[in-house]
Amino acid sequence: MNALVFVNVFALLCLMIVFVRDKEKTKLALAISLKSFIRILPMVIATVTLIGLILGFVSRDQISRTIGEQSGFGGIITVAVLGAILHIPSIVSFPLAGSLLKRR
Repeated sequence: MNALVFVNVFALLCLMIVFVRDKEKTKLALAISLKSFIRILPMVIATVTLIGLILGFVSRDQISRTIGEQSGFGGIITVAVLGAILHIPSIVSFPLAGSLLKRR
């Protein structure tokens, strides 16, 4: 929790400093980041839905056998193939993997 607060306060502080230095570039950067966020939002919503469905219908043992420590080389190949096929951004894929591993 402390890291979350620190990161957000730090980001806000940096934003304020940059805004004071160059308002136009800051506004442009915020507009670009908003467009990027809107572009990635459907992927985030779909991934959260997918996580919910997987955690609801797949048992912890099955997740552990498929992608956990017990999966061995086959688990690495499975995750690599899924990652190559789905091609989702890292901002979405890391929380997905973290949720699945916490569930096991």
